[in-house]
Amino acid sequence: MASFLIFNMYAIKSTQARHRQETTWNQGLWMMPGSEERVKPMSRCVKFIWSSNENPTKSPQLCPGLRSWETPCDIRIKISWFSKPKEDCLMSYFAGDARYELNFVMQTKLFLNNGVVTSTGAAARDLEIEKALIVTGPITAESEGLATAVETLEGAKIKHAVWANVEPEVPERTVSACVNAYRENECNGIIAIGGGSSIDTAKMAGCIIGGGGSIREYDLTQERQAPPNLPPLLCIPTTAGTGSEVTSMAVFTHGDDSSKRVVISANMCPNVALVDPLLTYSMPPDLTAVTGIDAFCHSIEAYLSTLSSPISDSLSLYAMELAAKFLPRAVKDGEDDEARAGMSVAATMAGMAISHAMPHFAHAIGHVLGARCHVPHGAACSAVLPQGLRKLKSAQSGKFRKIACIFGLAPEDYAGEEAVADAAIDAIENMISTIGLPRLEDVMGQFEGKPSELVSACVIEPGMMFSPVPLSELDVMDILGIKSG
Repeated sequence: MASFLIFNMYAIKSTQARHRQETTWNQGLWMMPGSEERVKPMSRCVKFIWSSNENPTKSPQLCPGLRSWETPCDIRIKISWFSKPKEDCLMSYFAGDARYELNFVMQTKLFLNNGVVTSTGAAARDLEIEKALIVTGPITAESEGLATAVETLEGAKIKHAVWANVEPEVPERTVSACVNAYRENECNGIIAIGGGSSIDTAKMAGCIIGGGGSIREYDLTQERQAPPNLPPLLCIPTTAGTGSEVTSMAVFTHGDDSSKRVVISANMCPNVALVDPLLTYSMPPDLTAVTGIDAFCHSIEAYLSTLSSPISDSLSLYAMELAAKFLPRAVKDGEDDEARAGMSVAATMAGMAISHAMPHFAHAIGHVLGARCHVPHGAACSAVLPQGLRKLKSAQSGKFRKIACIFGLAPEDYAGEEAVADAAIDAIENMISTIGLPRLEDVMGQFEGKPSELVSACVIEPGMMFSPVPLSELDVMDILGIKSG
């Protein structure tokens, strides 16, 4: 099976000349071509052109050398900034100058229920794992959930070694150390138990185990891609946020400049995910908030992405609805059964959504802020979310009506689409404040350096290409509250 939503979109060149950016995704390669014709089959060629003649403040390039992941599917996409529908109705995806062919295939086998961690041994046996490296952090290593997983492995007569040295934000040295532990213990499979850092570490370690080299050779700015012969991977999340247990993505911190780098490969998708809401009960309120808001950001960014579709929208909307309803409750009361279950479902569905529609401005800027302001990933993303959404409301007015309804607002009570969007964004901002996450000014207060360098780093983040509105350096400055001059 393959974990991809396959689009065949042949959008005619946009009539909007200003801020035009065209993106082609062909056979697993993202491109911003200069061609005005329909998509043509290509092998392995990457080129970027950013049309910004009428806006000299825009960065002249997005990210040299960006490529995407290998895929067994034939994927051809051509879109432009202005080819996405403003109205959120089904036929708007099929009308006009774009033709969409939508296919959805899920690679990761997902089991979600209270107590499903007791299936660890059976799942590992089905994957033909004889000796597993359990990848986790020092706190989770002492948890009841891990003890239960180990007990079921022993019951299934599967050997194991516990490697409990995962670090937050996954420095590349952590990935290398995990690979060494796998080889030293002569394992033939990996079981990741923990939050996003544990799962991402396991996924990236698998890349190196199967393909050699170092993890920096696999990030989006490089040519190397994960091979198909990776060790079997079973993931058991203990947080409700990243959704990494069902995605083809992982993030590490580069050793040279502390920047966040993304690795994406179809081959890196976990084989099996056991999502057990009971494992999330031990999260304190601050961790519940910072991981849960990441799931919310995933859902709303995927919903507004240039790669959104009716299929990804259904995942995004329900994940957003669950997070809006249950995240404040889970933060307030960690023993709230319904809230914990709801957030586990939200995080997993949002992970599925971003695998097909891709996150954009909040994660792009959040990666930079997280690395340079030394704040947790979720807090960095949520800090820029409200102001960034205000930049997008004109391009996605129909979708903001749905977002408003999720927060219990009645669009007919407001005078126009812009007022509806503003009310929805205000509700999101209120939720972020209610769960105790830092304000943007608090996050920016941690930054030491030149604002211009911060802004430049943000606009060249790869995820920016999926924003429904192209964001210039001036836009990013406005989002971050940086005054020009």
